[in-house]
Amino acid sequence: MRLTTTSALVAALLAIAPADAFWRLPCRAPLLYERTDPIVNPGTTSAHSHTIMGGNGFSNDMTYADTQASTCSSCTVTKDFSNYWVPNLYYKGQDGSFTSVEQIGGALIYYLQRADPLDPEYDQGLLAFPEGFRMLAGDPMLRSFSNTLEQRAINFACLGTDTKETNEIPNINCPNGLRAQVFFPSCWDGKNLDSPDHKSHMAYPNRVDNGVCPQSHPKRFISLFYEVVWDTPKFADKFVNGKHPFVFSNGDETGYGYHGDFVNGWDVPTLQKAVTECTNLSGVVKDCHVFQFFDDAKVDTCKIQPTISEKVQGTLAALPGCNTPSGEGAGAVASKECAANAAAVGSGSTVKSSSIAAPVASASASKVPTPSSAAAVVGAAALVSSQAPVSNKTPVSNEVPAANQNNVGSPDAVQTFTVYPVAEAKPTVVVNNVAKNQCGSATDTVAEATVTVTQMGQAPATKVVVDDSVKVITH
Repeated sequence: MRLTTTSALVAALLAIAPADAFWRLPCRAPLLYERTDPIVNPGTTSAHSHTIMGGNGFSNDMTYADTQASTCSSCTVTKDFSNYWVPNLYYKGQDGSFTSVEQIGGALIYYLQRADPLDPEYDQGLLAFPEGFRMLAGDPMLRSFSNTLEQRAINFACLGTDTKETNEIPNINCPNGLRAQVFFPSCWDGKNLDSPDHKSHMAYPNRVDNGVCPQSHPKRFISLFYEVVWDTPKFADKFVNGKHPFVFSNGDETGYGYHGDFVNGWDVPTLQKAVTECTNLSGVVKDCHVFQFFDDAKVDTCKIQPTISEKVQGTLAALPGCNTPSGEGAGAVASKECAANAAAVGSGSTVKSSSIAAPVASASASKVPTPSSAAAVVGAAALVSSQAPVSNKTPVSNEVPAANQNNVGSPDAVQTFTVYPVAEAKPTVVVNNVAKNQCGSATDTVAEATVTVTQMGQAPATKVVVDDSVKVITH
């Protein structure tokens, strides 16, 4: 067969191209476990809990400037204050409880110098992530496999066995742990630091972890790949009928909804210099002469305090955020929000709504609670009453004006709830300027308390009166 001029040139380039250089960045331990996601749910509570690694400038509404204000990192390179996070893994007990599965170490973050001679802008070389860049890989709502590039980028390695990597959580014990793996898209549109779905500004090359970038996304970043090993052997005797007992914090029992998030916090010139000059094939990060490193002790002790008063580690009665576990083909079950376990710590203002959050799934999903869910709202009132004196102060902006509350009961026992729309249509509730999240059934009542539920910028839709009974008035 005779090669064309173009194909002959490509073949020649491939023949002389060196193997891809790379380095592995150790993130030795988690920075934080929390239901926070500044990409998908900026300024508010995330729908599910995460294990977060990286710089201690992390917060739920962080900017690039915040990353650069970090004073330490749980990862080892001094010029990298990026944040890397994934959903937590839990063991689902036969009694309905959930026990957190610990990581073996923190995470290993691969930076791979991969490009293709047929990339639209191959001659410009690989790029470092710019200031303010962020992205998401994977889809937390997936519960089935359709062999898309995005889904092929998520897989699992059962360490200590001869089993091949799978796109789902394998139904066998992994003697050396279950390694969850996420490969991020590396093709950039060259314009946007983020996008409404946090993905569209990026695209995968045609072979997922290598290959050619599409014309729509002509610029090529260094490739990013996460490995997190979960200590699943501790639950080796918990398999039932050959089925694994694990679920991710987003309610995913399959693994198809596994995902990863990245917020760039690199000193960009340092990263670009490393991309250009660190061509060692060993993968050992210390072989890159560009980098300097934190002492291990500083890395191991780099932690931040949670901003949400919620237990996400240990044994729990429900997944944080009350995400309902769902298996293959079932479709993700939208989580309810938990009033009793998600109060913001030290918050002096109302949580912010996101201007770049994912679109609301449906009109019905964003409605205020109906009579059938009123008990959950009452549960929030009961919790707050037991924690702090009831206040009837004037509501903050975006809450219904005090004159329109039509309060029932004692004027000294009024609490105002405001429902804020967030990504995935899960309402966040603010009680006296403290973020709460609504979930579960009420078992306690509060005498002479009035709860008003509103949607942002709208008149009251539902009123719940708690006087040892539940009454709902729909306007």
